Amino acid sequence: MRWKATLIKYRDADRIAVEFEKDQELIRRIKLIDDARWNPQRKYWHIPDTFENRARFNLVQKQDTEPSAEGQEHLRQFIRWLSAKRYSLNTIDTYSKALKIFFVYYRNKEISEITNEDVLDFNNDYILKKNLSASYQNQVTNAIKLYFRTVRGAKIEVDKIDRPKKPKILPNVLSKEEVKDILEAHHNIKHKTMLCLIYSCGLRRSELLHLKPQDIDSKRNVVLIRQSKGKKDRITPLSGKILDLLREYYKEFRPKTWLFEGQTVGDLIISKVYKVF
Repeated sequence: MRWKATLIKYRDADRIAVEFEKDQELIRRIKLIDDARWNPQRKYWHIPDTFENRARFNLVQKQDTEPSAEGQEHLRQFIRWLSAKRYSLNTIDTYSKALKIFFVYYRNKEISEITNEDVLDFNNDYILKKNLSASYQNQVTNAIKLYFRTVRGAKIEVDKIDRPKKPKILPNVLSKEEVKDILEAHHNIKHKTMLCLIYSCGLRRSELLHLKPQDIDSKRNVVLIRQSKGKKDRITPLSGKILDLLREYYKEFRPKTWLFEGQTVGDLIISKVYKVF
């Protein structure tokens, strides 16, 4: 009998989804579990996320996925420290999640007793065994180094923690013809202008979506990008051809708040719609 059990969220409640090939005996047995329900859309049964049900399906228990009480308190302090230093919300989220994984791994050890050897063991026995990427390992290492610089009396020597070597991969460079085909693929002037602006000015997707009409400086032929990555303003050159395209787009759409607005005037475009960028 082969079962597949997965942790899920169902109507904001923690549940366990159980999948198996249709078998009357298996159906009879799962119906014996309290509050077992069938989901006809997803084609699986789901049951409450309890200690007993996790044990029944060999799932990791909740207490094994959370840091110790001490680790949780240290994590809260780290988030407060990052906030006070005005790190971006994305950086706070990334670093706190990375440090949480490390604290979960050493949930049975006092934070002050963690050493450089423990960091090495974590990289070998967790990161490498799970075949996690070098970039993820680098995120965790950055979080550990940053956090333990703030901890007094720690045994870790931060300067002796090495980051993983970055793989050297040749970029996939598009030819001029391929770039031209991409930029001319859209007949909608709004989409074409967005693509051309991203390509010519080297913008990130979020930078494009947060541009305002006044960020286009037609006198100096530059684009002002405000509070970009690292909360830094920067400017980038704007070609005459793209400026002409922007003027043509502006005459047709007349944006009010954002340079590229959603279906309602003044609304910011939801970035998920534009994952092509």
